[in-house]
Amino acid sequence: MIQILRTYSQHEKKPRTYIIALFYFIDYLLQLPREYRERLDHEFIKTNRKDGEQGMQAEKEILSPTLTRLLNTLKEQELAEVEKRGIEKGIEQGIEQGKAANKETVKNIAIKLIKDGFQDEKIKQLTELTLKEIVELRKSCDV
Repeated sequence: MIQILRTYSQHEKKPRTYIIALFYFIDYLLQLPREYRERLDHEFIKTNRKDGEQGMQAEKEILSPTLTRLLNTLKEQELAEVEKRGIEKGIEQGIEQGKAANKETVKNIAIKLIKDGFQDEKIKQLTELTLKEIVELRKSCDV
């Protein structure tokens, strides 16, 4: 069955029709053992991922229960991957925003230290800003 899936998925003419017919045959005439069903699921998902958008066009047709289940599994996996990447990107952005906010807070503290008459070396030691940044802050404060 997996060989049939591979063979027909490579043909340019009518592969979806043959695959859909195959899955109807599976659903209504055969009861696949669990290990074969899992192997079929794996092969279908792997093949469909290679085909990309062309493979997903089958959704518009009337699909067998097995093929519907496989396509839903593929969608769920892709959605989980996209969600994971989105969360990772959001975390990265949050970290960057936190760093920027922290830098701004440190600069505000440095400005207060400048206004209180602290020397540049002491401000550098307390805030970990560079001397160049401290000099720029001192100029912007007009102190």
